[in-house]
Amino acid sequence: MELKTHAMPLLLSSEMIEEFSQLSTTLISDAMAGTGVMDYKIKSIKPGVKLAGTAFTVDTKEGSALAVIAAVALAQQGHILVISGKGEASNAVIGDMLVKTALKSGISGIVVDGLVRDVSVLRDMDMPLFAIGAVPSAAKKNGHGELNSPIVCGGISVKPGDLIVGDDDGVVVVPSHAMYDVLLAAKAKLASEEQRIQDIDNGLLVPEWLKKLL
Repeated sequence: MELKTHAMPLLLSSEMIEEFSQLSTTLISDAMAGTGVMDYKIKSIKPGVKLAGTAFTVDTKEGSALAVIAAVALAQQGHILVISGKGEASNAVIGDMLVKTALKSGISGIVVDGLVRDVSVLRDMDMPLFAIGAVPSAAKKNGHGELNSPIVCGGISVKPGDLIVGDDDGVVVVPSHAMYDVLLAAKAKLASEEQRIQDIDNGLLVPEWLKKLL
């Protein structure tokens, strides 16, 4: 049994988190030209949930929950656990007891490229939780794992300290070095969409760019 740990990622500013929490994942995706979007199968276990925070990465090995248990113990308030479950389909890597502990620790959310269990209980908890699905069987607590190393989750590279945003459409990853540019682009996209909605309300049903093509 082996567990490797690396330096704790610095938390992103609360101002930056708040700015992104006001934006949809669709706007953020558009701002990044469609990059950074996790596999469509990773969805919130209940509708209407919003997720935004700093990535604390978890690499699981051999279907083991060891690294997840350690991450819940070590992550700080404001971190989001991003778990590379590698699409493991035989068991759940997290359940109600671990999620309850994470909630008490102040962890802001959990994203799992794998399965969870105890869904009926988890849906009553105030913890944003995104996963591929659910299964009754529990994970092993042996094996290997690694904390706060670069991982792949839902087909997307995630580094510790990256910005994670999730809503009903899915999860997007914003590299920490690109946050400001993405924020500006997403806000510009939002302004453009708001103008287009106003135009539609005013009866301008064909946008100018389309008129030029017709």
